[in-house]
Amino acid sequence: MSSQNKKKLFGRLKKPYRLLIVNENNFEERASFRLTTINVILLLSLLFLVFFVISFFIMDRSKVGTYISKKSGVTGTDELIYIKNKLDKIERQNRIEIKRRGDIIKVFKGEKNKLDTSNITVSQDVLAQEDTAIAPEIVQDPIDRTSIEADFAFESLLFFPPLKGEISQAYDLYNHKAVDITPVISDESVKSTLDGTVIFTGWTYDFGHVIQVQHASNLVSIYKHNAFLHKRVGDYVSAGEVIAIAGNSGELTSGTHLHFELWFNGRPLDPSNFISF
Repeated sequence: MSSQNKKKLFGRLKKPYRLLIVNENNFEERASFRLTTINVILLLSLLFLVFFVISFFIMDRSKVGTYISKKSGVTGTDELIYIKNKLDKIERQNRIEIKRRGDIIKVFKGEKNKLDTSNITVSQDVLAQEDTAIAPEIVQDPIDRTSIEADFAFESLLFFPPLKGEISQAYDLYNHKAVDITPVISDESVKSTLDGTVIFTGWTYDFGHVIQVQHASNLVSIYKHNAFLHKRVGDYVSAGEVIAIAGNSGELTSGTHLHFELWFNGRPLDPSNFISF
């Protein structure tokens, strides 16, 4: 802005005006004030400052301010309590995570046969070396399903169907420890049947893309012949969360389907007893 324009602007700000107060009935002049634009700006600024100071003292010093703060839930004590609770929660999660890592290492070393993964995500670096076991140990003895349900409250769990479709091959304790499900449409999503942690993902010659999920109380679900896997080892998944895409991978398959296994304490279960496909 040139010096000439600045002078014009400053001249406009200093240009005087007269504010008249008159009687509406007879137009008699009662009062008059000489004002400039600069004076009006300064006056408004002063009023705003006074209003701000008064409001600050009311909120900070008076009972009214205390009442408003309590009603809005914003107090110094509440904020400190909130921060303390958050820190306590983080500390608890860290302790659980450290303990869980130790448990996982013991499981894969054979020192422990039960892993509780119902409430925590397992870090991937702990499980990165797990690349061998596809299924739990097979037990050939007949299973008393009633005794199993007595040991583990299956009735309290809500199993999510891993794939909607038709059962093309049913469960058989000795010949086919799983159910084969043919999807209604191709490229159907495969979902986790319960909350849990992914403990294996990989490729096998017979079963193609395989993903295995560890659930609470040593319950394991296995999903085979997938076209694509969406999860990695260590990922925590919720019931109904997409973990893979149904496919036709591996040599032991004759078409697109899901080979779904359910194991409890190293023993196979018939998934159709708990899930409506």
